Amino acid sequence: MMRSLSLVIILLSVITFRSCDDLKPHDDVTLGLDSVYSGGTLYLTPYVVYEGEEEATFQFGSSIAWIDKVEQEDEIIYEYEGEPVDVDQKTTLDHEDERGGFTIELTVEPGIYDVYLTAEYFMYIGEWPEENMPPEYGHFKIQTIDIQGNGN
Repeated sequence: MMRSLSLVIILLSVITFRSCDDLKPHDDVTLGLDSVYSGGTLYLTPYVVYEGEEEATFQFGSSIAWIDKVEQEDEIIYEYEGEPVDVDQKTTLDHEDERGGFTIELTVEPGIYDVYLTAEYFMYIGEWPEENMPPEYGHFKIQTIDIQGNGN
């Protein structure tokens, strides 16, 4: 009994910590970043845009997209630590619909920053299958932003 419990915990750990690099992006979904610098604070919001012609259903955890980390000159100034609550959400998107992820706020000076973004979701076009999970997709992107001025 104890051996099977250990195996379940190990398997769940492997599934939980699987890298987004293993997932392929969906051709009809793009990952983007909204950034606003105001009063010395940088607001970063990742988002996905569905560009398919037919309505699609997406299922994801706490957020469909998030910021993994932010670097300035190879120094990590922000790193994602996960969300305290893990929930499943389901949403339906039509052509050119957008779904935003978690917004982060950083107090920074003007400069050049590398922002690492990730999106992970299950997606299905048509009626959601009740018996099996639809395919899972993942996107990874590094976007460089150049903040100039004082943000006032």
